[in-house]
Amino acid sequence: DHPDWPVLITGHSLGAGVAALMTLMLRHGHGVDPHPVPFASRVYCVGVACPPVTSLAVAEQCDDYIISVVHDMDFVPRLSHYSVEAALMDMVRLSPAAQLADSL
Repeated sequence: DHPDWPVLITGHSLGAGVAALMTLMLRHGHGVDPHPVPFASRVYCVGVACPPVTSLAVAEQCDDYIISVVHDMDFVPRLSHYSVEAALMDMVRLSPAAQLADSL
């Protein structure tokens, strides 16, 4: 009935990740049907505390139609395989056992 209206997909936390991926699928025709939907250029997303669900390169390409809102130092949007691995390596490096080994 309203062919010019935008389509807004929203979500919070895990739902924001699903909303972002759904937006990508609708915009770029991924999934069951390899062709974009007729309203693809009008699909937008606002995600609150969205976990990292794409690569940095893909995320940068979506700036025009996906907005991610992050509150202060919320860890969910920053939680990735890389960030967890880096935190573990920091804990190992700063552990008393590692400091003792370094002093020998």
